[in-house]
Amino acid sequence: MGEQQSNTTLNTLLPKAEVHFHVQDDSAIAAIDALKKDWRYKRVQIIHQKGLLDGAINYYSEYEAPSLLIVETDSIDEGFMDKLDKLATNLDEGTAAIIIGPVNDVYVYRQLISMGVSDYLVRPIDPNVLSEVIAKTLIDKIGVSNSRLIAVTGTKGGAGVSTIAQATAVTLAEKHAQKTLLMDASGGWSYLSVAFGLEPSSTLHEATKAAVTNKQEDLNRVQIKVDENLTVLACGGDGLYDDPVSGSDFEALINQLMTHHPYVVVDLSAAPAHIARTVIARANKIFVVSTPSLPSLRVARTLLKEIHDLRSGAEKTDVSFILNTQGQDKPNEVSVSDIETALEADIALTIGYDPKIYRTLESQGRTLKGAKAADKLFAAISSLLASIIDDKVKSSDDNAKNDNSLVGGILSKIKGG
Repeated sequence: MGEQQSNTTLNTLLPKAEVHFHVQDDSAIAAIDALKKDWRYKRVQIIHQKGLLDGAINYYSEYEAPSLLIVETDSIDEGFMDKLDKLATNLDEGTAAIIIGPVNDVYVYRQLISMGVSDYLVRPIDPNVLSEVIAKTLIDKIGVSNSRLIAVTGTKGGAGVSTIAQATAVTLAEKHAQKTLLMDASGGWSYLSVAFGLEPSSTLHEATKAAVTNKQEDLNRVQIKVDENLTVLACGGDGLYDDPVSGSDFEALINQLMTHHPYVVVDLSAAPAHIARTVIARANKIFVVSTPSLPSLRVARTLLKEIHDLRSGAEKTDVSFILNTQGQDKPNEVSVSDIETALEADIALTIGYDPKIYRTLESQGRTLKGAKAADKLFAAISSLLASIIDDKVKSSDDNAKNDNSLVGGILSKIKGG
């Protein structure tokens, strides 16, 4: 109720969570539809059961409670509080709750807050108010989960960096159903738009300028949705010999993109050194791609050392070495055991050469998306991403900053009594 007049906007991607609605008011249902279109809720699973408080009591006697529960009631008489107590006994400790009621009543509001209810809203529901109240509740309960930045770099042209970057983004989007943005940091040298059958709609300079000046609408124009979960930054219209963007401007672009996308994959195959340093220094995961040829491996050894120096103090497991196109030139390839000895590093993934992936798709200007030949590649990449994918919401005990849940509030009242 106290939030109804709030104009505060929480401009951040919300943590992964499950939110259940037990409402039947038309304005509340319309607000749910608006939430599903709000970019901040990309990681939030919204489930609606049409009904009121009684239905919620019965529902959670059989099913597990979510991170946050929004329940509507038609009455706030004496029996309402007893029903709320009964609901709490069916919930997991740590479940937050928001109540939607018929009248504005300060006494009821204060009583509900003292019981551990996060907020009390009065019908009709303003979609913006509901959005802000839920966002604030989730952040208070779980905290802000940062998006993940994945850098894909390599030792030389032809190592398959762009293919691995594309496979990484498609794996996240399709196999793990994660909202993912794929971008190329090489300006006019980018092959990304061609691979997805797109015409570059802008330049990297224009994209970074939009980020620096915080013009979200301009930045949105260069983001093209391939499908529900995969977005491509359709830059690449830069002149081949244009001066590259600065490292600070590129980082501003990364910052903007990561507030809207849980996963951002950057292809560094032809990126200028200062941009590659910027991305690698802050990436959550780095794939270093090399072929098994001696010249490529010599560069790989230097590259791994420089990445280690650049990220001094970071976990070594953040960097995965990928040996690509093994078997393409067998007589001249270095053996796996010799490679690991020379690099003083384990090979995280070995990928055999497959002309259906590395030649046919490129010559036809087709993407890996939907290509059956790439299924094994997707599965292999998926195993390397396991450490940074949030497969499930952490338990309330791990995430809750304070026990401000409905169950916790009622338990504290019982203990206090």
